[in-house]
Amino acid sequence: MLVYILIFTFILGGRGAPTFSKDGNYGPMVPLVVNGSNMYYFGLIHTGTAVQAEAFCRKHNMDLISIETPEEHAFIEESLLNYMDLNDRHDTCVWTSGRRYDGGNKWIWGATGNPIHYTNWRAGQPDNQQKVENCLELTHLVDSGQIKWSDVPCDYKARYFICEYNNNTLDF
Repeated sequence: MLVYILIFTFILGGRGAPTFSKDGNYGPMVPLVVNGSNMYYFGLIHTGTAVQAEAFCRKHNMDLISIETPEEHAFIEESLLNYMDLNDRHDTCVWTSGRRYDGGNKWIWGATGNPIHYTNWRAGQPDNQQKVENCLELTHLVDSGQIKWSDVPCDYKARYFICEYNNNTLDF
């Protein structure tokens, strides 16, 4: 079975391979992109709500992405631009683990519980329209080619997602 998984991963582009924890459990079983000690799955095939995206990531032993530094944002931006169809003339939206905390304008990374210190909000964001925009998404702005952050309702369905796996948890 493992041989088939490795072959399948190689066929999908060789971007990653399954990983194992010291207790023998499998790590993520999807093609991954590596950046330092983190590995990412760019879920640009499936769309769903924030809860559905989170469930997909958790099923594969990962979390929705938490972008904690400008360097990580630059890596994600470059990677997304490489994966996306740049001929699409619509803004592309991607779920993160960012969540509004305590109904105010405090934000945390849901995957880690850490407060959000580094930000890259789109102009006028976060605005919490109608007091229901409690999830943070990345938005590829077609006009500028940039990827910025927006707050949106968590039940929006047509969103892609990025899962993140911290490789520091492995110990061989």
